[in-house]
Amino acid sequence: MTSNSVSSMSLQIVDQQKLILSKVPLYATIAASPECVIYYENKVLSTYDRDPLSKKAVPWANKDGHVIDICWYKDKQFIILTQRRFYLFNADMNKIDSVHKLADDDKEHNYHRCTSSGECIMLCFSGWKTTIEEWTLKECKKRWLSPITCAEDESICCLCLSSNTLGLTISKRKQGSRFEVRNHETMSVLFSIRLAQACYRFTSMNEHNWLLVPYYSESQVLLLVDTNEKIIKKIDIPPWRMPPTSNHDYDSYSYEMIWNVALMLGQNRCLVVRRERTVCVYSMK
Repeated sequence: MTSNSVSSMSLQIVDQQKLILSKVPLYATIAASPECVIYYENKVLSTYDRDPLSKKAVPWANKDGHVIDICWYKDKQFIILTQRRFYLFNADMNKIDSVHKLADDDKEHNYHRCTSSGECIMLCFSGWKTTIEEWTLKECKKRWLSPITCAEDESICCLCLSSNTLGLTISKRKQGSRFEVRNHETMSVLFSIRLAQACYRFTSMNEHNWLLVPYYSESQVLLLVDTNEKIIKKIDIPPWRMPPTSNHDYDSYSYEMIWNVALMLGQNRCLVVRRERTVCVYSMK
């Protein structure tokens, strides 16, 4: 992470800055750089640029399946993940390049989540006893298997890199879930905490603070895991509100379930919250 990282003690959600509406349910996939937000909906990649204020759409209908995850790579470049392939997307040029495709005869594996930091890209597969791979844009450098990644009766729900640390949410069959922070090179566990409810999506504020999205929770809260203080704090998120000049037929305030979040850590720091039919940008201080 860069010097734009925020500490948990300074996290305050101030006000709604931008609201993006959709008439169709959105997928949970979303990512942000300091300058823009990218999300997937209805076979379209949409990019919202903050400066200058604009929105672009890139058709995805002819690509290899639905987008299941997105992560920021660097500048205005993002890793785009489908079940069978991952791509590099340049948001400035609307250019999509395939990086790697799983072999057609490999029917046992599907991609699940992606994350990156610097030149390092990490991918995990779906299913129990999850496999993790480390990539550059040129090659796969390393692969970790169970039980190093997780036990045979466990699966990795989400992963996120922050500098040299890797955050993981891990679900154990019939026994709940936990959040872990590991050294990304060795997979040694640096921190672990049990979760009272499943959190399948999360993002990194810095290597010590992580924002988790409670799964299927109607509460407008995020869970902030502070690995220094070894505690979990609740962060209240304001419901989105309709601008007074809008003609959309929505309630003026909505308590839609939070599906995913991203952080824009540029000069003006923002929390991006993805709900069922909205992407809402909140100012932070």
